[in-house]
Amino acid sequence: MIKVLVADKTSEEGLKILRDKNYQVDSKTGLPEDELIAIIPEYDAMIVRSATRVTAPIIENASKLKVVGRAGVGVDNIDIPAATKKGIIVMNAPSGNTISAAEHTVAMITAVSRNIPQAYMALKTKTWYKKQYMGSEIYGRTLGVIGFGKIGGHVAKVMSGFGMKVVIYDPFLSADAVKNTDFTIVDSLEELLKQADYVTPHIPKQKEYVIGAKEIAMMKAGAYLINVARGGVVDEAALYEALKSGKLKGAALDVFENEPKKEGTPFDTPLAELDNVIVTPHLGASTVDAQEKVAVDIANQFVDYFENNLIKNAVNIPTPDPNSGPFLPLAEQLGSFASQICEGNVNKVDINYYGPIANFDTKILKLATLKGMLSRYAESVNYVNASLMTEERNITVTESKSEKAENFVNLINVQIDGTQISGTLFDGNKARIVAINDFELDISPAHHHVMVEHDDVPGVVGKVGSIMGDNKINIEGMSVGKTGTAKSAMMVLSIDKALPANVAAEMTNVAEIRKVKSISL
Repeated sequence: MIKVLVADKTSEEGLKILRDKNYQVDSKTGLPEDELIAIIPEYDAMIVRSATRVTAPIIENASKLKVVGRAGVGVDNIDIPAATKKGIIVMNAPSGNTISAAEHTVAMITAVSRNIPQAYMALKTKTWYKKQYMGSEIYGRTLGVIGFGKIGGHVAKVMSGFGMKVVIYDPFLSADAVKNTDFTIVDSLEELLKQADYVTPHIPKQKEYVIGAKEIAMMKAGAYLINVARGGVVDEAALYEALKSGKLKGAALDVFENEPKKEGTPFDTPLAELDNVIVTPHLGASTVDAQEKVAVDIANQFVDYFENNLIKNAVNIPTPDPNSGPFLPLAEQLGSFASQICEGNVNKVDINYYGPIANFDTKILKLATLKGMLSRYAESVNYVNASLMTEERNITVTESKSEKAENFVNLINVQIDGTQISGTLFDGNKARIVAINDFELDISPAHHHVMVEHDDVPGVVGKVGSIMGDNKINIEGMSVGKTGTAKSAMMVLSIDKALPANVAAEMTNVAEIRKVKSISL
């Protein structure tokens, strides 16, 4: 039975999906680190939101844990390097709270422009101030959006409807992403800061402040800064000085560097003392709608993973390109096969792609190849830690691509220290190994194979068949390839079980046989 630990309060709409699959779902919220360390060995999966910190000691003691799911976007409360090293997938739910976070950003922009919270509080105390809370129109002003993901994109779209001009800085954004809009892409953060009347970041927390004292100095005098992204994106001390001095006209913050983890906890920030600042307690995703969506999303992702081995929205492995996805099993099989037939320890791996596949995103194919290769060294290897485990073994990995393919539409060639193997897909999804070193073959990958190098003379196939029959090993398939001048041949058999060592030794004793290798995929 799959056991899931729910460490933070999570919508029952999502948990019901897991319970309907007969998973054991235990809600144990608000536990300190030492108690999580004590119970985590029992669980296959863990769901958190922003309160629980999934630390390295917790991960180190997670002997069964396969996946941590963040019911939301930000994963800075999860030690991703430790999880990656342990081979634990870290997933998030990036779409569920998109609308809620974007709408809160819009609300903060309009509220800070019109001094709505300040005027509200004055009226609540039965004091009428009108001139004191003179506001600013946003129509015709320039909005600078840092990070054009789903939230940033939605904010841009909505505020454009308000009549704002939108400029975007995102180093990973192509011009095609905004070709049907009036948005303008700028080449640098400095350029955006100099143009924008309102600046709103929608990016993850970085090692350093994205908007610090240097960046604030670049902003227009009288600009506004809105942060509904993550605490630590903005240098709060530098922002305080800029607001106090009048460099910036106002700011609206929903997130802070150091936030309480429990409801009702006292919280103080100097920014809240300023009349030109509005603050909210991390409400960006705090709608009933968003909490249901992210819980349902992460639950469905768990089901996809445990039931169908499908990985969605993992932050520590690349998301498969739909075009390269069908090649994943083949890449893993090639890596596994090659590592089992090469001699000695692996020092260097070359992965080569030929044909249209060369235009695909092959990051996940590289991981699949390394996973297959390392499977002979470590049982715990998976897509998450394959690259790290390769680096730890000082194995050099290179990739090359060529759109030109001679004999096959697409071809993957894997070379491990001089031993090479090539494979392709027939009819879109049928994996075939088509060459091993200089031998051309046609092998349908199976659980168990025997590779036999032998003299190219009559009778060898019959002798091998007799040995297999005498030892009650069923041959399910066979392919024989030759080389041009060496008068040698290679026979690869698919068999119904792993080849026993004594049978391999018996085959090696046949005079015409040069080498016997047992392969298990």
